[in-house]
Amino acid sequence: MCYHMGIGCATDEAVKSKNWEKVRKHSENYMKEFVKKRRRIKKFENNDRVLIKNHLRKTKNDEIFLKKGKIVKNEYGDVYEVLKDRKLIKRHASQLRWCSKGEVGNDDCI
Repeated sequence: MCYHMGIGCATDEAVKSKNWEKVRKHSENYMKEFVKKRRRIKKFENNDRVLIKNHLRKTKNDEIFLKKGKIVKNEYGDVYEVLKDRKLIKRHASQLRWCSKGEVGNDDCI
């Protein structure tokens, strides 16, 4: 019979039908505490130069954004089709970052 922060009461109390509405309201308010209020949504345009997240990192010292690519089109929502090494790949906006000159090594982005 432990108090649960997310539902606002003990778990055995939460399963009772008389408490369902109270638990639902408390859960909604509790979720709002974790929403990032100043989250910046990335919107890329066609032909934007981007860096693609490196999923094959072996150590924490490896580069996070390593591959270079170019936005071809917006598939749907936050998913973009990116041209990388003459291949089309789909990546979420959270896996992309705008590229500026000299970002990776001494090369210009694409």
